Parts: sequence; C-alpha cells; structure tokens
Amino acid sequence: SKDPKVVLDMARAYFEGISESGIVCAAKHFPGDGKDERDQHVATSVNTCSCEEWDETYGMIYKGLIEDGIQSIMPGHIMLPAYQKKFNPDMKEDEYLPATICKEIITDLLRGQLGFNGTIVTDASHMVGLAGRGKRSEIVPKAIMAGCDMFLFYNNYEEDVGYITKAYQNGHLTQ
Repeated sequence: SKDPKVVLDMARAYFEGISESGIVCAAKHFPGDGKDERDQHVATSVNTCSCEEWDETYGMIYKGLIEDGIQSIMPGHIMLPAYQKKFNPDMKEDEYLPATICKEIITDLLRGQLGFNGTIVTDASHMVGLAGRGKRSEIVPKAIMAGCDMFLFYNNYEEDVGYITKAYQNGHLTQ
C-alpha cells in the first residue's frame, strides 16, 4: 500500500502471527524501498524522501515495529541522502553510502533516533548495490563499523573474517 498506516497495520499483523510460532522476525529493507526503480541486486538505490517525509512514512512504520519489539532489521543497499546529510552536514553528494555501510543511517538514525536495540543483519553482500561500492576488503568491515551486527554471505569465510580482524587490529573497528 502507499498508505503507511496500512503498511504498519499489515506488518504488525504479520509480526504478531509469526511471533506466535516462536520465529524471530526481521523487518526489511531499511531505510525503505519503493522510491527508486533500481534493483539493489544490480545497483545501489536511493530513498529520496526528505527527513520530514521519511519520518511520516517509512520512519513511522519502522518506529512502530521497533516499539512492538521487532527483533531484527535488515538494511538494504539503499541510500537515504537527507538523513545522511542531517547527521553529517559536511557530507558531499559523492560521499553518500547505502545504509548497509553508512554509520549515519545505521548508528545515528536506526539505533539512535529510532532506538532500535535488536540485531541488524546486512542484506546479501554479493548484490551489486553493495559490492559495487568498493573493494570487499573495505565493505566487509565498513558494514560492522557502521553498526551492523551480522554480515550476510561470505565469499571466503577466512578471508572475510580476516578483513574484519585487520580493521580491528589497525584501529578502524573498535570493541
């Protein structure tokens, strides 16, 4: 639906139903699909909402699910320039990042402003919307440094863990 209240009502009903089965539920794709025709499998997409528009639509939906106790949120490979710029006013347009590797969207907006304290799991790392944003040795630790708890899909387990370990050892990733 284009009506955020209808979407929230349906998402709540789904969350309630799946919770009765003892299954952990994840809301996706944060900060919100549908504003861009591009497919994250082949390109990074953009949510073009202003902060106010986002708060009244996508933000209202995610905030409602967070208040209801949703256990996990999956960020998509979606940029949200308005909020990235709000939290980092010196940001240049060519520095915008998909939520998956964006501290302003994951830590500042999702964890901070919305108060989410559950598990954040990236969308698939092989999707071009993320993989096209840099070397794997950079994007793997960037997702964790942005505030994601789990990185979905590895190329080579030892290699990807090695990227995270190296980021920790060189001080980019802290405890």
